Amino acid sequence: MPHFLRSADFLHFGIFALWSGLGIYMAYVIAGWSALFTERSVDTWSEVSYIKLNRADEVEIAKSEVANRNCLLMGGLGLIGSIGVNVAVAVVATVIASHL
Repeated sequence: MPHFLRSADFLHFGIFALWSGLGIYMAYVIAGWSALFTERSVDTWSEVSYIKLNRADEVEIAKSEVANRNCLLMGGLGLIGSIGVNVAVAVVATVIASHL
């Protein structure tokens, strides 16, 4: 039995189970938010023709470039969040496994 559950009573096991469940739920929620950011960035990407026929085309191209830059930022944040959750879960699992 792990040393943090040496006193094999139901209360300590329940506390351990609740904290474990909370950690799993938080990882699930943060990974969901990261996926949502990435999905929104892909969905809002604007495809614009870069043919400049008049001044209005230049304005629209500039607007879409800013919007696409924001999409890249949001997608990058989503990717970093997903990687961060994966690394955090791996570190926590390694720490817990080393204490077993």
